[in-house]
Amino acid sequence: MQYRRQSRRNLHELLGFDPLTITSPKQAGYGAGSGAPHVMFGYLKHLWATGDRKDALHRLESLVEEVSAHAHDPTPRPSLPAPAIGAQTGLLARPTAEMHKAPLIARVHMRMGIWRWTVTEVGNLPNLIQPACLD
Repeated sequence: MQYRRQSRRNLHELLGFDPLTITSPKQAGYGAGSGAPHVMFGYLKHLWATGDRKDALHRLESLVEEVSAHAHDPTPRPSLPAPAIGAQTGLLARPTAEMHKAPLIARVHMRMGIWRWTVTEVGNLPNLIQPACLD
């Protein structure tokens, strides 16, 4: 229990507010609009792990919309200087902001799919072949 309080307190500190005080999906900070989508994603995973699954899923849907919209946003953003390329390795010496955007998009979509699958009862899905591991 102490670890739950500590992790929630740390996430509140990183976000700068308590997302649970925001109850409307249209308000900034509900899931989208936090200003720190990586931290909000961590907060939502914390909500899920502590048993508040319905709220976590609804907030994740809001975050997915925000992250997806920014991924396809054509407005230019300030870019970092070109990354240095290692002479011998051929690898990037430091990652750019754009390199971190795609993994966040992938992670939020994957997590949303997993959570939706988890909350959906397998018996309610027509024509679904149930894996042997679920028998």
